Amino acid sequence: MNLNIRRYITQSIFTLVAISFIGVNAQEIEEITVTAQKREQNQQDVPVALDAFSGEMLQRSSIKTMADLAGMTPALDTYQSQNAGFSSWGIRSLNTSSQNFGLESAVGAYVDNVYRSRQSSISNQLVDVEAVEILRGPQGTLFGKNTSAGAVNIRTVAPSHDRNGFFEVVGGDYGMVNLNAAMNTSLVADKLAMRTTIFTADRDGYVTNLSDKNGDKLNDIDRQGGRIQFLYTPSDRTSMRLILDYAELDEVCCAALTKKNNLAHIHTGTVVPGTDAIISAAAPNGFGLPITLESNFNKQEVYLTHAPRSQAEDSGLSLEINRDYDNFTLTSISGFRSFETEDFGDVDFGAASVITDLNKLDVSSFTQELRLSGDFDTAGERDGHFVVGFYYHSQDVDNNSTLTAGVHTAPMLNNDPTVSGAIAAIDGLYDTVQAGTIAAITASPATFGLPAGATAAQIAAVATAANPYSKTGVTFPANAYARDIMKQDHRSYAFFGQVDIPVRDHWTITAGLRYTDDKKDMTGTFPNYIPGNPDNKIGPVVNVATTGPIFQTLGALQLGLLDATTDAATIVGALTPTYSHGWGFYAQPSLAPRADLTASLESNKVNGTIKVAYQPNDDAMYYASYSTGYKAGGTNTDRLGPGLDYVFKPEHVESLEIGAKLDILDSLRVNMAVFKMEVRDLQLSMFQGNAFNLTNAGRTDGNGAEIDLIWQPTESTTVNLSYANVIGTLQDMEKGSCWIATPWHTGKIDPGAENANPDADFCNRNGLSKLEPEDRTFAAITQGFKLGDTTGYIRLEHQSVSDSDTWGNGDPLHFRESFTFTNARLGFMFEELNSELAFWVRNASDERYYQSVFNTPLQDGNLRAYTTEPRTWGVNFRMAFD
Repeated sequence: MNLNIRRYITQSIFTLVAISFIGVNAQEIEEITVTAQKREQNQQDVPVALDAFSGEMLQRSSIKTMADLAGMTPALDTYQSQNAGFSSWGIRSLNTSSQNFGLESAVGAYVDNVYRSRQSSISNQLVDVEAVEILRGPQGTLFGKNTSAGAVNIRTVAPSHDRNGFFEVVGGDYGMVNLNAAMNTSLVADKLAMRTTIFTADRDGYVTNLSDKNGDKLNDIDRQGGRIQFLYTPSDRTSMRLILDYAELDEVCCAALTKKNNLAHIHTGTVVPGTDAIISAAAPNGFGLPITLESNFNKQEVYLTHAPRSQAEDSGLSLEINRDYDNFTLTSISGFRSFETEDFGDVDFGAASVITDLNKLDVSSFTQELRLSGDFDTAGERDGHFVVGFYYHSQDVDNNSTLTAGVHTAPMLNNDPTVSGAIAAIDGLYDTVQAGTIAAITASPATFGLPAGATAAQIAAVATAANPYSKTGVTFPANAYARDIMKQDHRSYAFFGQVDIPVRDHWTITAGLRYTDDKKDMTGTFPNYIPGNPDNKIGPVVNVATTGPIFQTLGALQLGLLDATTDAATIVGALTPTYSHGWGFYAQPSLAPRADLTASLESNKVNGTIKVAYQPNDDAMYYASYSTGYKAGGTNTDRLGPGLDYVFKPEHVESLEIGAKLDILDSLRVNMAVFKMEVRDLQLSMFQGNAFNLTNAGRTDGNGAEIDLIWQPTESTTVNLSYANVIGTLQDMEKGSCWIATPWHTGKIDPGAENANPDADFCNRNGLSKLEPEDRTFAAITQGFKLGDTTGYIRLEHQSVSDSDTWGNGDPLHFRESFTFTNARLGFMFEELNSELAFWVRNASDERYYQSVFNTPLQDGNLRAYTTEPRTWGVNFRMAFD
């Protein structure tokens, strides 16, 4: 079916060619100016697949965040995971995990031409925005690195000398109260103007923490910020725009609901309890604590020892200077940004006190762009256009993450069959060594520095001191922690240029190149703390990357292929490298010791594009393009899973695209594109239950089709329809993550394990579908009406998303079902008051959909999912003033 859809769209492009040659004067639906090619153009004249939304369009659809906007744009994804500081975007299903701060984004984010390296810094409101552009496909030539999937360009409303502004108040369920306002002020007539923008957003949460007796809700909203801009125009040829902005949030976010319990499985022929059984069983067999059941999912209820907390501050200053000369314009854009977050989470996601995570991030950056652009004469009637420039980016990243054990960490691990078997083996080794040493001391006390007739206590003390092992006792004792302290210094510069050359009457060739030089210096320290250990040391650091036999042994213990008593020698030989005094057994990579690191990474890359566009008249354009982009490599900021290098390579994308942009029949606009892309060294970060696997896939092949339609059958009726299809498969991916949930529950073997290296904890993922979901559709209809002197409108929106593998390794239990949701808005315009009153509802059918399903840490077989908003409703009142 998908091949037929793409074939249909491809054929439609050529079918509509004939219609466009009619040359009728199409009714102008709405002309949105975009800057996708570093200059102002009508979106229909740009040979790039893009979505453009004006500020009025955002207002009419109650769009306040990028997550809201993604519902209207099938090609755009937004992801929210562990907390409000972990958000990311994707375009054409190509995205980046937000969990690891060593990764950079595949989607470049720009606000008023200044690059934002962390998309979490744009989690605040889209208030007082002139337009949002979503550029689909690699944009490496003009926008640079970290645009391998595309770019998002947000333009705020600039100051002017017209004394105008607006005030808006929003109220709704869950205690929602939003206040937004903006105002222009002319400080010096025709010379200096100022615009001030402020916003606040407050809403209670909608997820109940059943462990919280105060009844506080999770997933609330508490954000505020402001922006002050100055526009100085000392002459007709010179303009300077200074922007200062600040925003903050302090939220209890984000809740992960139970999608699958792991009470027990019986596929081995005997009942094997899971961690849910251990947590809920009464003492002495368990903790006697409540667990969140699958039935709590639709009720949006959880049991958490600690509520998740996110705090963030984002601030910046930018200066854009434009100077017009006779034949060109010189532009300088300077930007300083600061982004700080502190996030705390209960990362065992349950009522047991097992593991908490405190993460502190401090990012500061400086960007400078110098650009020359202008037109030039050609042999024909049309002028050519050029842009050349230099770009510099520096960034300092300080990240401090601490995993802390709770009072239930040790008993949970000791009750796990795998770990308990390892502990028994190590305790047996201690007993054997202890007994042998005591016997040797007793036979010859003087050899060990003891007098003849030494007491048993003296002998035992010397034997214990000489024993390289100790009783495990408490493994991961309460308040023990593993801390990651990462410091990264990034420096990057680039030279770029692009030229549009008219050829004959209706053809234009666009060509561009960009050279980027990128350098990263990184240091990392990984202290571990053990209560009661005066030296705070845990013994020799183990290279976890060489401990494949450890995990083979653990698997054999769990499957009953090894016996902790009869096979003690084999077990001990494999497991003792991960054991030391006072710490116990630490094969869990996220808690295991790790040597400090110092790394310097340097890379350079040439990206380019070539486009051919044909415009037979003002109402039609057809284009074909080839473009490239890349995402910088880096270093894993987390403790590694076994067998993985902490350095990962850059990601490269090549894309071929054919598209058409048509205004036909006076009232219909159709934009279409088909594309094929190849991603080399795709950066993947997948949680494996006890650590993240961060590595490069060899290659991913993808292709897809997109169509956007706007139809105005009458003056008061507008219909919108958007569809996106993308299919991608992994190639040369032999170190992918393995299934955990399905084997635990059913005994079914991961098919990728058959070709995996038996000494490593990896599975072969070649041929796996990667770019998902495959199909997304958005449809809307807006109907205007008149009631006396009052005009109004009704708008209905509907989105559908096909099913998808949310975790990227093919485990059937990680698949998300297809879902749909509907929004509605009823608005009244009061012209005499220059105001609007609107009533709206989002997710009207109260669809319980979610973003991703993941393996709960240290709890094999238990699955959690990050939920999304239920049905919400509200009322907006907005008044504009002059």
